This record gives sequence, C-alpha cells and structure tokens, in this order.
Amino acid sequence: MNTAMTLILACVGIFGLFVVLLGFILLMRFINYREKVKLAEKGVFVQEEPKTKPKKRLLIAGWIITLAGFIATIAFWLFGISVTGSGYGYGFPFGLGPWVLLGLFPFLLGLILLLIYVARSPSGNDTFQTPERSSVNKDDTSLVNGDISANFDKE
Repeated sequence: MNTAMTLILACVGIFGLFVVLLGFILLMRFINYREKVKLAEKGVFVQEEPKTKPKKRLLIAGWIITLAGFIATIAFWLFGISVTGSGYGYGFPFGLGPWVLLGLFPFLLGLILLLIYVARSPSGNDTFQTPERSSVNKDDTSLVNGDISANFDKE
C-alpha cells in the first residue's frame, strides 16, 4: 500500500470510531427516553434525583492541569522550533512535531475536567425563588373581590 492509501484508511478508521461512539451514546439516550415514555403511559413517574453541585476540587484540578498543559505545549513547541530550525531536526512545519503532544494531552485532560464540572453543575434557573405569600388581612380582601372603593373608606 502506498502512503496516501494508508493515511486515508487511518483517517476513515478514526472517524468511524467516533461515529460508532456517538451512535452508541445516541442509542442509549433513545432507549432511556423510550423507557420513560412507557413508564409514563402506565402512570409511573420516576423522580430524578436533583443535581448536586460538583466539588470545587474538580474545578481547581481542571484549571491546574489545563494551565500546566498549556505551558508544556508552548514549551515543547518552542523546543520544536529550536530543533527544526537548527538543521538536525526532521523538518516539521512550524516546529509542531510529536513532542507537542506531551503538552496537549494534559491540556485537553484539564479542559475535559472543566467541561465535566460545568456539565454536572445545576442550571442557573434553580436560583430563582418564588416569593412567599404574604399574609393578607381580612380587611384587605376587598381588592381581591374587585371592590377598590372599600380601601378608600378606611382612612
């Protein structure tokens, strides 16, 4: 096989892996949805547990690993520029060789941790609280009944 065919097969294989993974995730969500619909038709409503806020350690670890990975990526990129520019490197464009992956892996891992923190956080809609009903005096019920003139007679 020539190199172009090998490259095409590698790209198709990687793309196919992601298609299969995404298809499996969608299939699991669809099965979960159909299960809830069937239970609702029978009158059984499953109460989902409320989301709890994830721990701050996940956020802190995500930021630390992301920043360390970013700094390592820049450092290895600069290393690649110095190696490829000196004449004894392999001639990778812009110094982006396989050594840059040593910094990209922790960078992407940190971003994944941050994404997990954001995905597990409860939505902002839960912060809205409805005001409690204030106690209404029996004298103030005239406004509810539509009699506005009754309030002016009290003074």
